[in-house]
Amino acid sequence: VQKAAKPTKLQLKMKLA
Repeated sequence: VQKAAKPTKLQLKMKLA
């Protein structure tokens, strides 16, 4: 539940991918 709590770098990379 921590991964979905602060998905910043991973989310940014997936969105930019």
